Amino acid sequence: MSDSKIVSLGGAEFADSREPNSHLIEALEGALERARSGETIGCALVELYNDRAAGSRVAGRFGGYSMLGAMEMVRMDIIEANRDEDF
Repeated sequence: MSDSKIVSLGGAEFADSREPNSHLIEALEGALERARSGETIGCALVELYNDRAAGSRVAGRFGGYSMLGAMEMVRMDIIEANRDEDF
């Protein structure tokens, strides 16, 4: 194992936690239930991995301006979270 530490631009160390996040699991399970029932017909998913890399994908029907508006809201939520806390 390496002695190197991952730090944010602000200097805070990142915790290397692989503990499941109950809020994340609840949100994903709810989305999966809505997809299985046919209520959700498309999604855009952005993931933050344990090593702080990120990934994204789209599935189903994902066109339309309403989805772009929702994505912009998520973008702003992430910006605000990054201002409030040192990720």
